[in-house]
Amino acid sequence: MEDSNSRCDLKSEFIWNHSCDTSFVGHISAVDLAGYALVQTLSVRFVNGILIGMSSATETLCGQASGAKQYNMMGIYLQRSWIIDLITLLILLPVFIFGTQIFNLLGQDEAIAKSAGYISL
Repeated sequence: MEDSNSRCDLKSEFIWNHSCDTSFVGHISAVDLAGYALVQTLSVRFVNGILIGMSSATETLCGQASGAKQYNMMGIYLQRSWIIDLITLLILLPVFIFGTQIFNLLGQDEAIAKSAGYISL
């Protein structure tokens, strides 16, 4: 029961912090709020989805190695996954660096694309 309460506290803290970030950006201007929403919904979720999917695969692979009592392979799989995740992140880094150009190509308004590009850096 205590574990469940701590999870609820963490979840509510995350929601509160994310809501505060969004509301503060909304007080700056509507264009910045649109840019922030664009970066969060497209860029961050896209990259996080790929990296979390790869991490889940690593978790499955390490679980299978543990079940087969190949504990030395767990460390090797984990170290290899760090290298692969880092390389993947470096490949996906241009999504954030060239955010303005990408959002312009997707047909976003110029001001929103500039704001999103600034926020993504």
